[in-house]
Amino acid sequence: MRHLLGTDLGHQTIQILCSFLVPEGSESEFGRARGAVYFLGMGLWGGTERVKSLAHKPDAVFPALIQALRSGEPLLVYEITVSLKRLVDTLKTTESTSSSQLPSTPQPHTPLSRTVSDNLNLSTSSAAGRPAVAARHSIGQVGLLQEISHTKGEIRMRRSTWSLLFQALKLLLEFVEANPVNKETANLFHAILTAIEEEDRKGRFAGPKEELLQLIDSCRGRETTSVIRFLLMSRCTLNPSHTGWISKVVSLMDRYFKHETRLEIRLKAIDILEETVMDNRFFHSDELIECCMLPFLDNLDAEPELEVRERGANLLVAITLAVNSRKCLDLLNTLEKVIKHACPATDDINRCGPSELRDVSAAITGLTKIFATKLSHLPSEIPIRAFRILVDHLRLHYKKPNLFGHVPEIRKTIFQCFLRVRADASYHLGYLEDDGTIRYSPYLLVEGHGQESDPPTPSSTPLTAACKTSTLSVTRGCIAVVVGLRNEKGR
Repeated sequence: MRHLLGTDLGHQTIQILCSFLVPEGSESEFGRARGAVYFLGMGLWGGTERVKSLAHKPDAVFPALIQALRSGEPLLVYEITVSLKRLVDTLKTTESTSSSQLPSTPQPHTPLSRTVSDNLNLSTSSAAGRPAVAARHSIGQVGLLQEISHTKGEIRMRRSTWSLLFQALKLLLEFVEANPVNKETANLFHAILTAIEEEDRKGRFAGPKEELLQLIDSCRGRETTSVIRFLLMSRCTLNPSHTGWISKVVSLMDRYFKHETRLEIRLKAIDILEETVMDNRFFHSDELIECCMLPFLDNLDAEPELEVRERGANLLVAITLAVNSRKCLDLLNTLEKVIKHACPATDDINRCGPSELRDVSAAITGLTKIFATKLSHLPSEIPIRAFRILVDHLRLHYKKPNLFGHVPEIRKTIFQCFLRVRADASYHLGYLEDDGTIRYSPYLLVEGHGQESDPPTPSSTPLTAACKTSTLSVTRGCIAVVVGLRNEKGR
């Protein structure tokens, strides 16, 4: 068959082989179609076995291969999968060998016209008495360079070819999902997809990237590294310049966080969500919190994986710090549930170590940052809510010492936050910064004293008269600190 394809009847033979790829249902016709697939693949892109006289691009035979895939015959589908794998491998091998086989002279950046000119000079010099071997060697190098360039032009697939290949792979994916017993076909399919991903990673993929992303997204059972690479590639489409981008974020979280079991993928989905919300927080924070965060993180306290709870708590803290919206109160409610999750209702409890309460520690540390930062921002309900959660948790440490006795770091964090709280002559709450300066809030006053105090001076709180103020009762916080110091003294 290879000799026949190499003759002047080769093109007609290709046409006949393509006509065999539409079997009518008999076993003999499926066998004939399988043989046609083999000879088509080996003749057009079979690596060293390829018939170089055939000028057909893969586009010419892909419609027939796609039609054969629709038959659903397991052996025929398997043979087509092997042929597609050979095509992708040939593309990868040719790309690597074409760069490694380039001759040392001329240099890779030397223009071909200059090389030909040098060869002519060498030929002239050889006629003048120099060895002619050098001239023949250099001319042979030019021929090799031209052959490699021609080979690269044949193997490098065009965008239309990639689109046809993805169309075939989609049909192949449907077959693999409908026939899970065909393990060999499924393994070959995943190997093809992995090879294409590798080409994209190396910057040699010239096809439509959106189709590649859609194919990976619709494929179940991909390996972890492949899914993470897909999440990183799809990150660039999660912005307002793409239609329906918020629904894409929701779909991503639903698929790769809510219904995913692999820890690495779920953590990466949280990272992608954080980057997306942070990049678009100025104009779309409320939508993203309501549609993309709360539906998936509202029950974070019931999450069985400690790493996910910790990463989720850090996400809630980061978004609350970056966004000035009343929607952040819902995020604080979720943080409170994460903190309370560590305290069961029953009294039959055991001591918890720091490693078992990493999620609680992350939430408490974040709440102290939220309280300190949001004192100077509206709405004031956010620092008030954060302060009350901290007070409740500090009191809980001394009510249930069997549970929190081995985590003094959490109590220390709360104490350090409370001991930095200040109040000026107008009873405006302030916070002692690390550099020794005190930043007073123009919006938040100590409860019970703001109305009785003298009017604030413009130099100390210039925005108070024009802004709505709120009050915060620090009584429970002071009592909790006193009780805590008394208990810590006896330890």
